[in-house]
Amino acid sequence: MKQRQLRIGDFHFIIYAALLITFIHSALAFGEHMRFSQIYFQHGLRSDWVFDIAIDSLGFTWFAGHTGLTRYDGRSTRHYHANAAITNSLTENQVFRLLVANRNEILCSTIGGGLNLLNIETGNFKKIHLGHNPDLNYVSAGLKLKDNRYIYLAGRPKHIIILTRNANDFSAKQIPLKWATGNVSFHENKARDIFIDPNDSNKIWIIGNFRIYKFNLEEEKLYLEKEFDFLLNRNINFESIVAVSWLDSDHLILNFTGKGFHRFNIRNQKLEFLFPDPAAPESTDVIEKSASGFFWLGSRNGKFFSYDPNANLIENISLFPHDLKPFSIETILEAPDGTILMGTKGQGVLKYNPYKNAFRTIELRNLVSAEDDFIRSGELHIQQPYYYFTLHRKNGVFRFHLHDKTISKLNDSKISNINRGNIVRWNDGNLLTHNRQELYVIDTHKNSLVRYPLPMLDSITRYEDREIRSINVLHEKTLLINGDDFLMLVHNEENWITDLRMHPDVGFIKGLSSIWEKDRILLHDENFLYDWRPEYQSIEKLRFSDPHFNDMFKSIRKIFPYGGKYYLFSALQGVFIVTTQNESIYIEEHLTAPENLLSNNVYNASMDNDSVFWLATGLGIVRFDPSIETVINYSYEQNLPILYQDRAPRINDAGYFAINTSEQFIWARKEDLSPTGINSNIVVNSLFINDDERVSGLLNDPLASLTLKHDENNIRIAWSHITPLPHAYYSMEYILENFDETWKTTTDGFFATYTNIPPGKYNFRIRAANLHDKNEVTTLILPISVSPAFWATLWFRILIILILALVFYMIFKLKVNNVKKEERLKTEYNKRLAELELTNLRSQMNPHFMFNSLNSIKHFILKNEKEKAAEYLSNFAQLIRDILNYSNVELISLADEIKTLNRYIELEQMRFNRGFEFEFILDPLLDIHQVQLQPLILQPFVENAIWHGLMHKSNDRKMEVRISLENDRLYCQVKDNGIGRRQAEIIQERSGIKKSHGISITQLRMQQNDEDALVEIIDLADSSGKPAGTLVNINLPYKVSESSFA
Repeated sequence: MKQRQLRIGDFHFIIYAALLITFIHSALAFGEHMRFSQIYFQHGLRSDWVFDIAIDSLGFTWFAGHTGLTRYDGRSTRHYHANAAITNSLTENQVFRLLVANRNEILCSTIGGGLNLLNIETGNFKKIHLGHNPDLNYVSAGLKLKDNRYIYLAGRPKHIIILTRNANDFSAKQIPLKWATGNVSFHENKARDIFIDPNDSNKIWIIGNFRIYKFNLEEEKLYLEKEFDFLLNRNINFESIVAVSWLDSDHLILNFTGKGFHRFNIRNQKLEFLFPDPAAPESTDVIEKSASGFFWLGSRNGKFFSYDPNANLIENISLFPHDLKPFSIETILEAPDGTILMGTKGQGVLKYNPYKNAFRTIELRNLVSAEDDFIRSGELHIQQPYYYFTLHRKNGVFRFHLHDKTISKLNDSKISNINRGNIVRWNDGNLLTHNRQELYVIDTHKNSLVRYPLPMLDSITRYEDREIRSINVLHEKTLLINGDDFLMLVHNEENWITDLRMHPDVGFIKGLSSIWEKDRILLHDENFLYDWRPEYQSIEKLRFSDPHFNDMFKSIRKIFPYGGKYYLFSALQGVFIVTTQNESIYIEEHLTAPENLLSNNVYNASMDNDSVFWLATGLGIVRFDPSIETVINYSYEQNLPILYQDRAPRINDAGYFAINTSEQFIWARKEDLSPTGINSNIVVNSLFINDDERVSGLLNDPLASLTLKHDENNIRIAWSHITPLPHAYYSMEYILENFDETWKTTTDGFFATYTNIPPGKYNFRIRAANLHDKNEVTTLILPISVSPAFWATLWFRILIILILALVFYMIFKLKVNNVKKEERLKTEYNKRLAELELTNLRSQMNPHFMFNSLNSIKHFILKNEKEKAAEYLSNFAQLIRDILNYSNVELISLADEIKTLNRYIELEQMRFNRGFEFEFILDPLLDIHQVQLQPLILQPFVENAIWHGLMHKSNDRKMEVRISLENDRLYCQVKDNGIGRRQAEIIQERSGIKKSHGISITQLRMQQNDEDALVEIIDLADSSGKPAGTLVNINLPYKVSESSFA
């Protein structure tokens, strides 16, 4: 980053300015560089002329340009511009200055459109009324004060505007910026910038073209503090004070056109020269104070400097890439995370990200005089920031200090051919190397070389004329020496040597890498993987179980053990994860580009003490963590000077990373390459529903939710991931819970599209995880509710069910009513029919009965049995009277029924000359006067017993009627000991007598009155099975007379 440092004393400006500028320009070709990325048209920026830059509380970056306002999230942009057809758009495209008012608002100063207030969430603009003077539409710098107040420069600018925030609007007060002067060149004055006094917030300092004002907020009064006399001979249209910033609480740093940088004491108005403008003959127009206390300087000719006020040092910073067209720096902003943003005229925005500039590089030619030479071997100290290396042509061992960027040569390093050996880490923080014949310890404490004697090795290299090819430290004090036709293992002061000439099938082993495992060593070269057991002097070739992969060994460069498996890194085919059994190699997994890696060309590899692989590939440095299977690529974005890397990356315990090419040293802090715990933020920046944009600003309310109608079920959600880290350091996933089955990974951009979402409740989740540790660092949850159509809602379904239930009920009710009506009509019909039949029966029975009764009376008269005839006639008349009386009533008492039945039985007994016995048995608990039943309900059963049971029996004729109450029912039994029903039917058929319907009609009458009424007729038999009569069980319906409740 730094060039040559230049200490500038308080020399006379006129004498030294030209020499100093020449010296600064001459330093551009040396040293480090800062790689800037460009935000330009192809990235969505609509203007290549950026006036101002601001960062809001969410981390979004805002660019004010001559074509409008642009929001940038590190990946994508959104542009806002003036549109006369839209009332809530910008009033002018030329946005000059930005001021973050609060979490959700930004004040935008425009050139000709006044002051606009942007609502970040909605994306809507509102113009703030400053006054009726048209010049007030030209607004420049502003400050946020306490008590909801703001102060602005306006009117090209010739006015001070004090804004006070009310409930829903602003009130503005104008104070003219005028001051009398005797110089005719200054009829008007202009203000350039405005600052709050660090010691007194009621004092505002205003910097004009040639004056400095002080404005007292309490008094609302303007004071002229300083008028620079040496500027009075300049024209008013020529800017004299071109750059200004606070140097400390009492001093401003000012850059005067053509007169360089000065320090101005605002307390005593003393002006001191600091240094000439390093951008001369152009001017440095921008000064931005860094958080670390130094200053960034930007000039009209695109040059970029840093200034350290403590050491009074100015440094020229070389901007990469170099192929930028001419531009001028308009504004500089240093973000809280150290990111530097430069707004330019001509090149859009240049951005320097410290996390993307993790690597530092220095050329070998800038450190040593080594033309046509290159770095042969190198190794990083296990704990210190020292990189030890050898050169191809120049003999010796050198040490490069990563901090100081200085090189020193080790003492006693003039050993012959010491530059031909590779360097490895050894014990006690020392290193080990060789000169093809002998081993040497690099004593890092004494910065010298000490011979490491191994007699057995000496006997081979000295007397057998065989050389050491490479050395490799396997584990603690375990050293593997690979030589011409021999392998030597040094372990716990024991030595084993295997003469490869004794194994003609093995041949020469180059020994690119090796692994120590208990009693064996796995090593490989460009042809095979070998299993060497030093104690047994055995060495075996291992082959793939699938012979198609055996040619793959020609591209293997490194092998490492991890998790019980071996990782083979190939220069052509990526990474093989294998296991071994006997003499076979089994491939468990094959990682290739682009699914798992960014490049299949892995030329070298190392493993750090966290078991993370660092790969040197054809597309840069790759960090591969096998525990969580994440791959991070480091390339130009991280300031890597070239992508092609084939040397082994080195990582030490102090957290340093280093690698060398043939002509460069590249190093970094491991924590810069693997940053964790970095704050980031996810914000929804766009929401489309059925192709209609609903969110044009930001949806940053953590309690926000989305409620959609049933036909708004096609959505597209886009979001921003605000982070200082490169997005390649993160994995981004999203899921719509209750819709998606698994998390989805973003590929083309940070957006998700869903169609035909069914009604329901969902949670849209986004998560970003740092690939360095796979920890979920940022999440966003957006509840989404899709309402069902009204016909699919529960209430509508319930309503439909109720309506259908009501319809079915009405239909059922109508049907029931119809059925009841039919039943009622049927009942009435049957009742009427029964009555008619009964009447008919009575009409039939009465003549028949009357005929028989009259014959009986005649019989009694002819026999001169006058008393019997009179008795019979009296009973007959009373029976006829009862029948006539009961024919018009529905119910009679049981007592009346028994009385009528008794009259009828007495008449029949008289006819039969007392030819059968009759007995009435009543339940003593039965109140025959209160129980009511249908009239003449028992008479048919008694008549049937007499005429069909007893009449055809010659003697011993008996009949019994038993009436009782059981379970609230009236039970009656009519029992006779006649001839039985079967014999009676036979006699009836022979005699031609028609079948009687009295019992069936009586049953119908009973069931019409009560469905539970039952008549059971049982044929009785004696012990020998002969018919012995008939038993009729009658379950009678009855009612209780209402008088019983009186």
